[in-house]
Amino acid sequence: MMCEAAANWCRVAVSRKSTTCARNVRSVLNAVRCMSSCVPNASLGPTQATRPVRVQLRDDTPNSASARPIVEAISLLTATSPAPSSSRRHSRTRAQVNWSGHDIYPDRLFHGESLRIVRHVDIWSEEGIDFEVEVPGRSNAVRHTKIPLFSIWPMLLDGIVSTFSLWRAHEKFAGAISIPFRARRIIFHANTFAEGARLRGYLRLISVTPRSHVADIQISDGNGNLLIHFRGWEELCERVPPEYHQFILRPSEQYLTRELPVELLGNPTTPVAASVATDVPCNIFEHNQELWLKTLAHVVLSPVEREEWLEMQGATNRRVEWLFGRAAAKEATRRFLIKHHQARWTNADIPIWPDDSGKPHPLGPWSEHTSTKIDLSITHTSKLIVAAVAANARIGIDIEILGRVLSGRFYPRRLHARGIGTGRPHG
Repeated sequence: MMCEAAANWCRVAVSRKSTTCARNVRSVLNAVRCMSSCVPNASLGPTQATRPVRVQLRDDTPNSASARPIVEAISLLTATSPAPSSSRRHSRTRAQVNWSGHDIYPDRLFHGESLRIVRHVDIWSEEGIDFEVEVPGRSNAVRHTKIPLFSIWPMLLDGIVSTFSLWRAHEKFAGAISIPFRARRIIFHANTFAEGARLRGYLRLISVTPRSHVADIQISDGNGNLLIHFRGWEELCERVPPEYHQFILRPSEQYLTRELPVELLGNPTTPVAASVATDVPCNIFEHNQELWLKTLAHVVLSPVEREEWLEMQGATNRRVEWLFGRAAAKEATRRFLIKHHQARWTNADIPIWPDDSGKPHPLGPWSEHTSTKIDLSITHTSKLIVAAVAANARIGIDIEILGRVLSGRFYPRRLHARGIGTGRPHG
């Protein structure tokens, strides 16, 4: 039996609750692939040529039944399979790359341990790659029928289409990301796959638009028999700062902000640490229903903070400013803890909450491992965000534009929007 899944996966607004479950750029889109597993065990009658099955993915809001689905797929079960076709040859110059292990994860792909099924890439060219994947186990990952009549493996499909991003990462990550958008047709020539089996894959670019790339992907067994054929797999192309990508991959090691030199804080006698964020590119966060912004928010914020951020109203740049203010505060705390306590934490481990007077305080499980009391101060302008923390002392910081006339009551040391520096106010 062959299954042909024709899916038109459009860019539609993802609801707040469905987004809350997202952990990275692809997580909502992974649910698209998972939903194909909902196709029931079914066989065709003697007079049936095809049997369509429509599957829709909706959020869990009260009116979701009447709202537009987030994603929709149609699976068509047929009694016969079309003859496989398509050339696998590289018509242009190709390179022998021999990627494996860390060359693939996490240097070029972000997937966690259970989703790392791409085992080897041997050839790369301007029009595609040749690769090998291993069929993953399902026992501790997804619900499944032990002896199915037909099976669509969400983890296998996710690993296969991740090779599109792998093809784009020839020089490792340089600011380019791909966002899965649409599959015009997925044809299955096998009804199931043996766990642990090694399969050969061939990705070939077939079309380029100003905003996307389209490819065909073929998966075969060791004898050259075609098992799965992706026709018209399309991904949107975006560019983001490489440091944001690294932050997603290694949230306990990387930072969204830069460290502020302690001497700019007046060489205090108590241990301090500070972070500064400048020139935040708000425009990239407005694309694709703020998908990249939501991704960063899920890595930066704790679960409760996430809910507060998702409920915020107003322009995107206001929410970006709030998020990076939180990131600066969390990362000032992280830098203090790693420097003075050799303790490594992520941003999400350090929720920031204001007291009754509005003063922010860093909280979280890290406080159970030290008796040090940390005081926090945050300040910002439209282009500059600074946060600083001090141990067992009170700290306060402020930003003023260079050249502004200040009264004598202001502390003479200041930070200015064109850079970080010191000087006396004019007047």
